[in-house]
Amino acid sequence: MIEAIKLRFITPVHFGRGREELDKTELLYHSDSLKSAIYAVGLSLFKEWKNEKLFFNSFRISSCFPYANDEYFLPKPQLKKRISFGKGNDDTLAKKVKKIEYLEKSVFEEYVNSNNNEIQLNQNNITPDGLFVCKNDLTFKKTDNKGNVYTFSFLKTKVQQRVKVPMEWENEDSEPFYIDRIYFEKNCGIYFLAEFENEKIREQVFKTIALLGENGIGTDRTVGNGQFNIADTQNEFSINITSNIGKYLSLGLYLPSLEEHSNIIFDESNWNLLKRGGYMAGSEFEEFMHLRKKSIYMFGEGSVLKSDKLLKGKFENLVPEWNNEKIHAVWRDGQCLLLKI
Repeated sequence: MIEAIKLRFITPVHFGRGREELDKTELLYHSDSLKSAIYAVGLSLFKEWKNEKLFFNSFRISSCFPYANDEYFLPKPQLKKRISFGKGNDDTLAKKVKKIEYLEKSVFEEYVNSNNNEIQLNQNNITPDGLFVCKNDLTFKKTDNKGNVYTFSFLKTKVQQRVKVPMEWENEDSEPFYIDRIYFEKNCGIYFLAEFENEKIREQVFKTIALLGENGIGTDRTVGNGQFNIADTQNEFSINITSNIGKYLSLGLYLPSLEEHSNIIFDESNWNLLKRGGYMAGSEFEEFMHLRKKSIYMFGEGSVLKSDKLLKGKFENLVPEWNNEKIHAVWRDGQCLLLKI
């Protein structure tokens, strides 16, 4: 059973694109980052999680996607289907289509299930920022006390100036830097989908998420960024797929095993790859924070992979080669939720 878990942020949040790109935030929080964060926080609460196989194989999650009121948005699938808005300037409409990143759930279902190579959408249902296709335009419209109707964005970003102060032993001057942070509109935020193996792991994960919300996710948690609470949970969240073309659609970051990789028919697949790695910035030991993790590539959200065999994914240890007995494992999970389409 898949359920949707909504997160409501009580402070701004920054989702990193890399240590050198603080001035631009990501819009989504990837599934491997969320699962690693849950693991790191819950490890002190549940000793059985020291068995990493027990933890990582016991539930699957999607990446965190935006929601607005009661509408859930999913990534635009990488299917070879043309989006049409009817009559209009082809160049202008092509730019609109290219900018779209998310489809409301019912629009997503129509897009995936349609047997046609061209999908007709109402361009009036696209949000002003061009990123979302909604069920209808009421999702991003409000009426004030005087009866005036105006549009709004589900989120806004604001750049904050900060100063990096060198350590006492560092012979450097203070250096300003900028960090881009997300502010969500009321009744808007991000959610993720989860499928648990049993009720025990579900209860453990929910307890951990509550604690994770107090600690925060994303960048600069130590200064109060990324704090959230669970706004709502929708059990039996269903995505109605009626198509049967023998492909898998990724709702998170997917890392195939060698056997799965050999079974993917790439000539009939469409995908994007994301490099995952970075620094061990979250380590409890300061001497490890400058170390770079090993890097791997994962299939990104919305990737569509053709395979006649079951795709599940695997998790991988990205710990760098370092001769120190205190260094710990750095797990990245590529066993995200995959839709059979």
